[in-house]
This record gives sequence, structure tokens and C-alpha cells, in this order.
Amino acid sequence: PTGMVVLIAAALGLAAGEYFGVLRKVGWEAATPLGLAACTLLPFAVYWRGPLAYGLVGFVVVAAVLSWYLVGAGGPDPRVLEGSGATLLGVAWIGGLGATATAMLRIPDDGKWLLFVALLATVAYDVGGLFIGRSMGHRPLSAASPNKTLEGLLGGMGAVFVVTLVCVAILELGVETGAGAGILLGLGAAVAAPLGDLCQSLLKRDLGVKDMGTLLPGHGGVLDRIDGMLFVVPALYWLTVSLAG
Repeated sequence: PTGMVVLIAAALGLAAGEYFGVLRKVGWEAATPLGLAACTLLPFAVYWRGPLAYGLVGFVVVAAVLSWYLVGAGGPDPRVLEGSGATLLGVAWIGGLGATATAMLRIPDDGKWLLFVALLATVAYDVGGLFIGRSMGHRPLSAASPNKTLEGLLGGMGAVFVVTLVCVAILELGVETGAGAGILLGLGAAVAAPLGDLCQSLLKRDLGVKDMGTLLPGHGGVLDRIDGMLFVVPALYWLTVSLAG
């Protein structure tokens, strides 16, 4: 688990670097060093203290970001609301949602399998959506995602549901298993995966960029690869907590 926490923190740090790099490129005055530090350290805090860490880290981050502009670190005439809002969105979106993966690892024994199911479900959405979209898609999904099709969306959601159902109900991977848990988690993942993908597409369209990064030629950056995962992991974690409670 410790090695996995380090890997998660590294991935979120790279994704945050891409996000804040795009903000800088388009002229947004974010508190980049604070945002990068928060996104990278949040997984360690959550793994150490569990979800309770969100309250303390949230307070520290908000106070630090506003203080950043208060002491003049944001420049001589900063757009404070724009910069602080973009910084806090990045921390909550990338660091906050992503750190839920380390909360899964805190669950004794079966937490790692729940994380495995979440990762597999996200991959299933990408693969299913790509395959169905290319072979059968012809109706554009939305203005925010002109290259995606309705058929690809439905194909990806179907793949997520089937993969999650098989893993939880048949293979009994995760914390809560069985048909009921499989259906609930499958539906949650099927909604969360496209939502994460489309929300990132919306932000990219607003910023006027095609990809958040260039680390993976032809596939964008790290953030472009984990956008759906940032929604699937929290969805499965909190659904599991609700079932267990």
C-alpha cells in the first residue's frame, strides 16, 4: 500500500502540473506552487488520517491561497477571485477526488481490490467508448465534446456496468460483494466515468486547449487519462461506505 500511495501522489502531482501549466499558458494567475503542493500531499494526508484529513487540509489550503494574494505573491495587480477560484478548483478536483484512492487503501484487506475495480471500470469506459464510438457512432454527443458520440457514450457506460458487476457480484472483488452491491456500484461507476470525462472536456473547451498535457503522444497528458477515474474512485468509495454503514 505504501508504494501505491507514492504512485498515486506522483500521478496526481503530474496531473496538477499539467492543469496549472495550462492556466499559466492562458494567462490565469493561479497560486501554482500551493496548488501543486496540495495535490501532491493530499493523498498522504488522507492515507494517514482518513477522510477526516479533508477538513484540516481544506482549511489550510483556503487560508494559504488567499494569503498568497494578500502578501502580494500573485503579482502587483492580481485577479484574486479568478486566481484563487482556479487554484481551489484544481486542488479539490485533482487532489481531493484523487486522494480518495488512498482512502480505499486504508480499508483492511479488501480496499486494494476495490481500488482495482475502480481502475478497471475506468479503463472499460475508455475502451468500450472508443470501440463502440468508432464502429457505430454517428451522432455527436455535445458541443463540449464534438469528437464523442452518443453511441460511444452508451457503449462506454455499458462496458463499465458489466465489468463492475462481474468483478463485484461474480468474482467478489472489493469490500461489499454480491448482486445488489454489484448493480449499485456498476450504476455508480457507469454514471461517474462519463461525467468525469465530460467535465474535463468542458474545462478544456473553456480554456481553449485540446489536451491538458503532452506526456503521452496521441493521448494527451496524465490528466487526460485519469479524468474519468477522478470521479469513479470517489463514487465507488462512498457507495461502498454507505453499503457498509
